[in-house]
Amino acid sequence: METENVISREEMVRILSYPLYKNKGWIRFFGIISIVYGVFTAITIVGIVFAWLPIWLGVLVTGAVNKVEKAYIVGDQQAIVDAQNKLSTYFLINAIVVLVGIIILAIFLVVAFTTGFYHNMWNEMHSQGIY
Repeated sequence: METENVISREEMVRILSYPLYKNKGWIRFFGIISIVYGVFTAITIVGIVFAWLPIWLGVLVTGAVNKVEKAYIVGDQQAIVDAQNKLSTYFLINAIVVLVGIIILAIFLVVAFTTGFYHNMWNEMHSQGIY
């Protein structure tokens, strides 16, 4: 007679949430640091426009770690799904920010090289003895 190892749903949730649960302190620290960074960014005039982004990302990460903690301790399936959704949103936002940054950099480089800005900057640096 074969005996099957049947794992309960709660135990499966604990197994799946353990890798994040064991690092919950570092993940929470990262989320809090992101929020603090956003608050300090909001102090500056230009930074106030972008301060909401690290604050939002920090709130997502700390919310995710709270859900992971609940999933591991209680074995709550919905909590681990919610945590994964929050982390998925975090990575999606970061990917969009990086993509926008690359596009802005590409536009800047095209403008700099096609308008002669780069050439003028190079000549100015050369005349000052920097290069």
